[in-house]
Amino acid sequence: RNLMTIRLARDIGINNVIDRAASYGLNADDLNRNDLSTSLGTASLSLISMTSAYSVFANNGKRAKPYYLEGIQDVTGKQIY
Repeated sequence: RNLMTIRLARDIGINNVIDRAASYGLNADDLNRNDLSTSLGTASLSLISMTSAYSVFANNGKRAKPYYLEGIQDVTGKQIY
């Protein structure tokens, strides 16, 4: 499966892969433009960055800005977590 992914990235161009990833909100500076292994996920990306990128698939092609939950309240406003 990895070889198939590498061949696809080579055929369409690693720059196109990285540009598409950047359109999903990933920082293109974190992706190596000279290395086909980038298409296998070898870049060091943060969890919040990946969460933002995956939101594109779940949100009809539009990126949703992720946010952290700082607490959870019940219907009366009492902090439960």
